[in-house]
Amino acid sequence: FHLVCKDELHLSLSRTVPIQHHWIEPLMSKLQSMIIKKSSVTMTLSNLVYYCNEEQTRSFIGLEVQHGEREVSSLVDCVDECFKQFGLPIFYEEKSFHVSLLWCLSDILPFLTSEIKKTLQESWDNCLLKYDLDTPLSFTISQVYCKTGNKLYTFNLCE
Repeated sequence: FHLVCKDELHLSLSRTVPIQHHWIEPLMSKLQSMIIKKSSVTMTLSNLVYYCNEEQTRSFIGLEVQHGEREVSSLVDCVDECFKQFGLPIFYEEKSFHVSLLWCLSDILPFLTSEIKKTLQESWDNCLLKYDLDTPLSFTISQVYCKTGNKLYTFNLCE
């Protein structure tokens, strides 16, 4: 398998969906009006988790959100409410919040034995120790970004 590092880390609040051009401004306006009412979120990331996309064309290795799930879920609820108004698909029924670190083509989940997972977790733990990083990793989310086409919208959360 060829694993590729993610260029930028992110926590998804929605599925990737196509948005009709004439919906962009009203959807962004609605998202902003709902998201700016939400407070910033402190979350922690801990254990490695493994995912495959719905199409089974990509697999991901990420860090699981251990603390702050309820607050992140509240942000997803805002996005879902807006998406419903535009007939767009909402987030996954079983929410599992994570930050992806690596990805590769195809579904590798059947090949990830418990031994391989244990080795990957040990490697991650050693990396944290090597760089003297606290575990679990802690972050504060103060902005939500929405990328559509070549535009990036930024919504600030309350302090």
